[in-house]
Amino acid sequence: VTMSWIYELPFGKGKTFGSSLGGVGSAMVGGWSFQGNYTAHTGFPLTPVSGVSSNVGRADLDRANRVCNGNLSSSARSLNRWFNTSCFPDHTFGTFGNSGNDVIGGPGVNNFDLAVMKNTSFAMGQREPLTLQLRSEFFNAFNHASFGDPNLTTSTAQFGVIRTTSIPGRQIQFGLKLLF
Repeated sequence: VTMSWIYELPFGKGKTFGSSLGGVGSAMVGGWSFQGNYTAHTGFPLTPVSGVSSNVGRADLDRANRVCNGNLSSSARSLNRWFNTSCFPDHTFGTFGNSGNDVIGGPGVNNFDLAVMKNTSFAMGQREPLTLQLRSEFFNAFNHASFGDPNLTTSTAQFGVIRTTSIPGRQIQFGLKLLF
């Protein structure tokens, strides 16, 4: 799910509140907007791979064996054990593993990006008006951790372990833009 919105605050000339203000007063309270973007999704499907070669010349065929489901309940998952790694033993050299594609669910995303903007228009004689835009943007505004995929190679010590993030921590940006 991805949702985006823009809400122009009802203050200033031609708006519900402060419409009688003129000049500097209207320029100060008018032109404000609140914007956002929300993204949420369950994790992408993932495929464990074997670190043992099937000896056919293609690494994409080096699938792990699968002896049980491997997915853990959400309460049993952790960054150090995202799925049950004992369900995916290595196959022997020169043979193929039996695991299918996309059998493990990866970590999901829950992210809010927010922004506050102020647009101020200036009439410049007969020309089109200039607009000065002041913006403050908050990426990952609530600093919610969104983790990367777990290590999917059976022969590594980090098999099933998550050590990355898919979205960086909160970032704040300020900007000033002249639109003409």
